[in-house]
This record gives sequence, structure tokens and C-alpha cells, in this order.
Amino acid sequence: MSQSHQPFILYDNQIFDIQRFGGISRYFCEILRRLNMKKDIAVRYSVNYYLTTYRLGKHRIPLPRFIFKHYRKQCQNQNKELSKNLLQQSNKYLFHPTYYDPYFLKYIGSNPYVITVHDMIHERFPSYFSDASEIIAHKKEVITHFLMPLQDLFYSQSWLESILQEWLILNQSKSRIQHHSQVTWQYAQHQSYSQPPCRLEYSILK
Repeated sequence: MSQSHQPFILYDNQIFDIQRFGGISRYFCEILRRLNMKKDIAVRYSVNYYLTTYRLGKHRIPLPRFIFKHYRKQCQNQNKELSKNLLQQSNKYLFHPTYYDPYFLKYIGSNPYVITVHDMIHERFPSYFSDASEIIAHKKEVITHFLMPLQDLFYSQSWLESILQEWLILNQSKSRIQHHSQVTWQYAQHQSYSQPPCRLEYSILK
């Protein structure tokens, strides 16, 4: 497929505001650095290790950590405004939010989106998380909205079963397994290796 006919994939700022290190932000960066498709990341300011190490994001402006820490809220607000602006652009895109905040539903219009459910830990162990009720509500809203027109992507049978057990809102016949993995840290550190193409399949379904 030629570059001009490939779908445009947009990622937002959410997880890069939350994590400096972490599995979810690393997961997205591993996809982004291998994805041979037109893409954009709505991040202007971040000290996320993977985002900065791999130099991802054409909008990103490098900041020293001490400045980011001092102006964290202002930087995060700038990131969210950039996300909203890019969501409202006239070009068609596929949106892949990096976490569960449903703010984007007001701005996405008729563009499709993909949601990755990384785990069900807030549902299983809510007493360990002060924000469990908020995360659960956000996750349920974006998944419920997502399931109306789209098939689901799951990366292991246990996650699929967990969601089925928790909410009983999925049509299992429309679901398929998408295994979730990353390169090892030692492998990622080796700078001379040839990156394999990203095997994640994006389906734009209306």
C-alpha cells in the first residue's frame, strides 16, 4: 500500500503524562517506532523515558526534567489541548487513545478508534488504587462506546474472559485474540539490531 493511501493513525497524550517509565507507555513506543504507516502523537511536553529515548513525536519540545516537574500541570494542559485540536482536524484518521479517559468522544466525530485494554487490575483489586472507581468508569464508557460498531482486539484469552466475566457486554463471536508482547530490555538496548516490522493490525471499521 502506498504511503498516500495508508490510514492516518493518531495517538494522544494520556499515558505519556502519567508514566515516566512503565509497561503501557513502552508498549505504545515500541509500536510507534516500528509502525510503517502515517502516524502522529499529540504530545508537546513529556519526560517519558521511551518517548524521549526513541525521539518520537514531531510536536514534542524537549524540556529538562526539573522544568517539567515545576510546570507539570501547565505542560499536561498543553498536551491535552494539542490532543483536542488534532482530534478535530478535517483529515480522516484512526484514533488509538493511550489510556481510558473518554474526553475524546466529544471531538472524534465519525472517525473510528481502537482501545487497548491492558489489564483488569482496577476491577479485581480496587482497594489498592485510590482512583479505581474513576478508571473503571472511564474504561467501561470507552469500551461500551467502542463495541457498538467495532470488533474487539484482545491479546490474550484471560483478558477476554475477564472482561466477559466483569461486564457481560461483549459479543464473543466478534472478538479475536491479539497477543500482547514487547522486546526484551537487553534486545532493545542493542542499537545495531534490525527492527522487525510492527505486526499490529489496525482495522478501520465503520
